[in-house]
Amino acid sequence: MGPKGDYSVDWSVVFAQQESLLGSFAPIAKVCIGLGFIIFIHELGHFLVAKACGVKCEKFYIGFDVPIGRGRFKLPASLIKFQWGETEYGVGIIPLGGYVKMLGQDDNPNAAEEEAERIRVTQVNEETGEEEEVLDPRSYPAKSIPARMAIISAGVIMNMVSAIFLAAGAFVLGVNIQPTVVGSVRPGTNAWINNWQPGSQVIQLGEDGNENDYLRWTWDMKMAVVESALDGESLFVKRRLPDGTIVEDSVMPKLMDPDEIASAAIGIGMPTAARIPAGGGSSFAALQGEDLAKSLDSEY
Repeated sequence: MGPKGDYSVDWSVVFAQQESLLGSFAPIAKVCIGLGFIIFIHELGHFLVAKACGVKCEKFYIGFDVPIGRGRFKLPASLIKFQWGETEYGVGIIPLGGYVKMLGQDDNPNAAEEEAERIRVTQVNEETGEEEEVLDPRSYPAKSIPARMAIISAGVIMNMVSAIFLAAGAFVLGVNIQPTVVGSVRPGTNAWINNWQPGSQVIQLGEDGNENDYLRWTWDMKMAVVESALDGESLFVKRRLPDGTIVEDSVMPKLMDPDEIASAAIGIGMPTAARIPAGGGSSFAALQGEDLAKSLDSEY
């Protein structure tokens, strides 16, 4: 693969069917962060409207701070918590939701009677001069029905409003994808036999697929190659050559490990680009972005 002493690199892409544990952790972490943000927005709606209605909020938690354990072995109920003003803020150990604990409101039926007694205060009736028990004016049950309805529905409304802004932001920012442009072709592979050329772009995968200039290298190409390899069938591919010509052909993916059926390849690689290091000195002074190297050490 080249003159003696050349450094050759096999750029043939390997389409993995099974991801490593480390590679799978990042998407899981992103999902957890996303769900946590949605829960935070939801509970923030309840919290802000409750405060606006004059309700005392005793706790604001993402996750549930329920004690877990038996006997001497007990896990901490919260990962982190702090007191700010009259409210305790924290992250519970059970990541299945969140809650805002308002004075006089408790979802635990066993604590309902105790909570009802806790919000009763004694005050003097101005007309009769006698003492009487009334609900704490800052408790949730003491508020009017419209106020309680506003507090309860604020979480969902907050999610709906935030979804509009998040969707607009996602549409403006977009998502970076690796297009299905062929960067290199490995000699001797099925793609090389079918005369695949660097610079061509895959615009359709499978006879039932639709032409699409925005096919994704990782998800669309990878899954199509692996599925064809597992089925033992050739993959129909429509490509656009660098000159704009449309070519249709079929390529047979090769299983990299027939015993484990873990990955497959067709012999192509993604486009790569070299970067000029910052502060590289005079040796890189003449190099600019998009330059094309045609010879090394005066050899082509």
